[in-house]
Amino acid sequence: MQRARELKYLSHTAQTCGLHVHINRAALGETVEEQENTIGRIVYFFEKFWTEILRFSRRTEGQANRWAARYGCSIENPKETLKNVKKSYLGRYVAVNLTNQFTVELRIFRGTLKYETFAATLQFVDKLCHDAIELSDEQFQTMTWADFAKSVKDMPELTDYLKIRGLEAK
Repeated sequence: MQRARELKYLSHTAQTCGLHVHINRAALGETVEEQENTIGRIVYFFEKFWTEILRFSRRTEGQANRWAARYGCSIENPKETLKNVKKSYLGRYVAVNLTNQFTVELRIFRGTLKYETFAATLQFVDKLCHDAIELSDEQFQTMTWADFAKSVKDMPELTDYLKIRGLEAK
């Protein structure tokens, strides 16, 4: 990242640069059904906590609408959320892009040349995926942002970043 700055790369200040994180679908469950359930919980999380995720991402609402839009569908439960998302095909420029055959792409994050922000973003995705695999739909439905923020205490960059962005558990 230091070298990129020396070469005058812009990343965050370019206004259009994104940090896209691809998650291998095979890592989200052993069967297609397990993978779909996990993906449903990820999409549900993004829809439920859109305001917090947008703040975390460092994107403006306008940037998100252009490059990483919200589906804006009902969030009754993760299975229904995923079903509604699949019916409302919006292309690839959505926060949780499901158009890739082998990966789920998270497009919401603004680009960065700061190691701490990069590490916090990867820790966020790692924790979200872990929870989406391990927790039930019911647990996701009752989870609050504070619950999620409290659960990252062993991830120092993410913990610090949540404080910086005003997203820590209160």
